[in-house]
Amino acid sequence: MSGSVLTQRRTLAYYTDPDGEQDAQVERSVTSYNFDVGANWRELGEWRLGLVDEAWRDAPSLTSAKYAALRGATSASEGVDRWRERGWRIKAVFDQLDHAFFPTHGWRLEGNWMQGRSLRRGDSAGPEGRVRHLELQGQQVQSWGDHSLNVFARLGMSDGVSPDIPRYGLGGFQMLSGFGPFQVSGQQIALLRLGYQIRLTDMALTRGLFLGSSFEVGNAWERPEDIGRGKKRTGLSLYLGADTAFGPVYGAIVNSPIVGPTLMLFVGRP
Repeated sequence: MSGSVLTQRRTLAYYTDPDGEQDAQVERSVTSYNFDVGANWRELGEWRLGLVDEAWRDAPSLTSAKYAALRGATSASEGVDRWRERGWRIKAVFDQLDHAFFPTHGWRLEGNWMQGRSLRRGDSAGPEGRVRHLELQGQQVQSWGDHSLNVFARLGMSDGVSPDIPRYGLGGFQMLSGFGPFQVSGQQIALLRLGYQIRLTDMALTRGLFLGSSFEVGNAWERPEDIGRGKKRTGLSLYLGADTAFGPVYGAIVNSPIVGPTLMLFVGRP
């Protein structure tokens, strides 16, 4: 049995159309109060069941005329939007990867289901009602000598009351490479990534130097029944990386059909 309080803050670049210009910059903060019980499942991982109360805040700024027209002059999203999501959740994590970064064999599964109600906070206007969402991630890695193949999948689904700014987003290094973080956003997302890497050599203060590439395909949708329909968006990356004491560091060339090739430096988990 345990309780926790977590706060996350992100600056999101929101696009109503990923092929167009940015429509808003959004400061999003989520404070989550959790109380749950859990247990280990042999040596594979753990599951947890409990109550959750999340306080959300979206503050759009630098909005475009297109964004204002779509939301309407009286939309709450023109100002600060505040709401709570209260309910219960079940979460499970099973991690059998040999390393968190640049793994060479093993698998990992993570799932989170939440169901409850969405309630407005303060004087923030908007709908209230049922909300539920499901988040799944899976990864499988297989190696032959210094060569490794990596398959990763991510799914995000939500139903019920939805915020003006979508819950989920894709974009960034290996999460639709070539697109900006959150450039492809919606109430539902799906992503499949195929990766290859080779361990080149040892390097001081690291686990080694890796050369790799990835191909990603995915998209975002508004309704659960639309997942998989329509065109898919793709991204490519070619990278040189090292697992250092400060975390993974990548120098990469990324490419998408819309943005084209881009050179980038990335620190952290993709």
